[in-house]
Amino acid sequence: MNTTAEPGTSAVARPASAGGSVVTPRPRRSAARRSSIPRITHSVFFLGWIALAAIGAPYYQLDTAERLRHPWHALLKPAGEVGLAYGYLGTFFLLFLLLYVARKRVPALAGLGKLRKWLDVHILCGLMGPAFITLHTGFHIHGLIAIGYWAMMAVMASGFVGYYLYSQLPRALSAHANQSELLEAEIGGIDRELGDRFGLGETDLLRLRRVSGADRAARMGTLASLFFLLSQDLGMTLGLRRLKHSGVRKYGRAETFRLRELVRERVLVERRRAFLRQTEALFGYWHTIHKPFAIILYVLMVVHIGIAVWLGYAWAW
Repeated sequence: MNTTAEPGTSAVARPASAGGSVVTPRPRRSAARRSSIPRITHSVFFLGWIALAAIGAPYYQLDTAERLRHPWHALLKPAGEVGLAYGYLGTFFLLFLLLYVARKRVPALAGLGKLRKWLDVHILCGLMGPAFITLHTGFHIHGLIAIGYWAMMAVMASGFVGYYLYSQLPRALSAHANQSELLEAEIGGIDRELGDRFGLGETDLLRLRRVSGADRAARMGTLASLFFLLSQDLGMTLGLRRLKHSGVRKYGRAETFRLRELVRERVLVERRRAFLRQTEALFGYWHTIHKPFAIILYVLMVVHIGIAVWLGYAWAW
C-alpha cells in the first residue's frame, strides 16, 4: 500500500486495522543532545593542538635559513625529538583510521562496540592525524613528500564531504519494517505534535514540505541536489535562529527549543526520503574518489617512513 502523502496533507501512522504493528514515531533527539562527549573530546584535542602550534609559532614563522639558527631547531625540525614525536603521533592517528574500516567490514569484529562510536573515533583520528603531521613538517611542505601530504589533506577534506552525505541518508528505524512507511509515520508523528502543541496548521506544514525540497527532488540532478542540500542547511540554520528569537517571547525558552527541534527534524526526515536516490549516487561517487587518495596516502607514508629509517633520521624501533 502506498502511504506517501499528497502535497499539503500530513502523513499519519498506519492504523492497526491496516495490518502489521502500530508505529508510534517520535522525533529523534538532535546529535548535540544524544551525546556531547564527541564534541568535547574533539574540542580538547583541537585546543591542545592549537596550544602546541602557538608555542612553536616563533620557530614555525621563520624561513628555512633562519630556522637553522633558532635554538629550537634541534627539537622542532622534522628529524628532531619533538618533530619526530609529532610524526609518530600523527602516524598513529592515521593508522587508527583503518580500524574503523576493519570494524565495519569484518563480521568477526561486529561485537566490538557500536559502529557510531567507532565513527566518532574515526572522525577524531581523521582530524588529528593531519594536524600532527603538519606539526611534524614544521608547516614547510616541499619535495616529494608534498604529494603524500596533499593526498592526506584531500582524504581529510573528502572525509568531511563523506560524513555530510552519510548524515543525509535515512537510517532504518527497524530492521524488519518498510523504511519508507516508517519515515512516513515519523513525519506524521512530528506533524501531530506540531499541530497539537504549537498550533501549526496545514498551511504551515505545506511550507515545511516546500522548504525540504521534496516537491522538486524528482526533477533535480545529482550535482544540483548536493548544492541544494548545502544551501538549504545554511538557510535553515539562519531561519531557526530567527525562530528562536521570535519564539522565546511567545512560548518560552524550553518550548521554543522543542519547536526548533521538531521543525528541523520535520524538514530533514522528509528531505532524506525525497533525496534518497541522489544522496546514494553522491555517496557512491564519493567512495570512488576517496579510496584512491587514501591508497596514495598510505603508500607514500610507508615509503616516507622507510626512507627516514634507512637514512637514520628516525628511531628504528
